Amino acid sequence: MKKMIRKLSLVLALVLALSVCCATAEVDTTQASGGMDIMSMMGMMQYMPGLENIDWEGYYAGLQERAANGEELTLQDMLPDEAWTAFGALMGGEDEEAPYTIALTVDGDVMVQTYTFKEQINEDDAAQVVDSVKESFESMETKKNMKESMEQMTGSNIDITKVEMTLRFLNADGSVIYEKTHTYESVTTELEAAEPATAE
Repeated sequence: MKKMIRKLSLVLALVLALSVCCATAEVDTTQASGGMDIMSMMGMMQYMPGLENIDWEGYYAGLQERAANGEELTLQDMLPDEAWTAFGALMGGEDEEAPYTIALTVDGDVMVQTYTFKEQINEDDAAQVVDSVKESFESMETKKNMKESMEQMTGSNIDITKVEMTLRFLNADGSVIYEKTHTYESVTTELEAAEPATAE
């Protein structure tokens, strides 16, 4: 389950990194998750199926111009549509042994990653999924990282109060096992509420 959360964290790190790239053009000095610089990450993406012909430099030059003109950008703007599609496919993969399928969708400022189990799981297994996911996705560390990521997006003319990051688990019949959405307001409130307990 922690591997799933790391996948989502990688997506967020990439979006953050590219938003910083859009805002500053300091591409070669911007660091993302695991110390990988953005040029390396973008270079890796250029070899993904369907992304070979994207003019990355031109795309981000266009975003910088839009931001400079005061246009409000969205989370979705941080990658070309073809890249979101390819990255979603990469996240899902084609692992036939995995007990679930993965879908990544982005609409404006709303990002949703959905895991759907291929076969129906019982209540006990579903409860274990919830406990495991909560341990990672609802941890103070995850909330702190998301808050910091969202704050850095402001340089790209993204209204961070509109950004939503949702993680969803569905059973095979479509019923919701777990769903949690992080927003800037929610993580800020929860982190502030935890400060007295942390201090003690």
